[in-house]
Amino acid sequence: EGPTNITRVDETRVNICTQNRTGMETCRVYEDDATIAGDFVTPDLQPGEMFPIVWRSDAKRVTDYAFQIGVPPELTAALLNYADELGVTESLRELTGSRPLSLNADGRYSYKFQRLNDGRDWYVQRPPTKWRSNMHWISPADEATHEEYLRVLAAGNFDAVLDAIGTRLGLEGLAAYHLTFIGVSHSEKGFMHRDTHHTGGSVYNVIIPLMLEENATPELAMSDWDDESRVGVLKYKVGTAAMMGDDAMHGTEACDYRAASGMRLGGGGGGGDGVRPASCMLST
Repeated sequence: EGPTNITRVDETRVNICTQNRTGMETCRVYEDDATIAGDFVTPDLQPGEMFPIVWRSDAKRVTDYAFQIGVPPELTAALLNYADELGVTESLRELTGSRPLSLNADGRYSYKFQRLNDGRDWYVQRPPTKWRSNMHWISPADEATHEEYLRVLAAGNFDAVLDAIGTRLGLEGLAAYHLTFIGVSHSEKGFMHRDTHHTGGSVYNVIIPLMLEENATPELAMSDWDDESRVGVLKYKVGTAAMMGDDAMHGTEACDYRAASGMRLGGGGGGGDGVRPASCMLST
């Protein structure tokens, strides 16, 4: 499963051939949106459409386990509404502004439990000093809250995204086992890390941008599988999720939105960056 051949057609187009489970190969040409900054090809993807993260300079895959995938507009809307109604958006603005969690001197994650507008406790985390950012996560703290988050994903047609991932990668089933909202307003050059290792391509972190700062520089740094000294940046797009699996080295690119009281927000699971992105860890 997955791309069998990637070639550059011209300066803005990339041809990708993909083999399905029966061995049939299909090829398609994708147009790179050259107006979007960054070092990786950035096509306009329809909901459920997957595209490997490839370098603009030579059309090489950054790693076998990193993709962009189109998400339905109703999913972005559902997650944004959920974050606003819960008070997640307001809380992350405070956490990435005037009221961050204190950093632990011993390198451990900082954390607390916080009751949100649903009357339930949520788990708030901040990574240690080596991450060099004010990123915070707000995640379900119990099974009932996790199930409610899943219902919001279902209402936003996240099932269509899961079906596309499973079909494209030849997976028999997927489970979303860690869900969170992520916010950041300031970062130095971020700590490069991997979320998963040696899972056989069966676990992925999906970062869904929900709110991005206008005219911001690319937000996600990634290093090449074959040469980790080769580091590039990817620009997030609302409507397109970043999906990273085994040994996909990534980190938050330097940013500072504090002067305008801004932040980047995302949804999904595991590590990531943005307010708004949501993040979701998927496993077979």
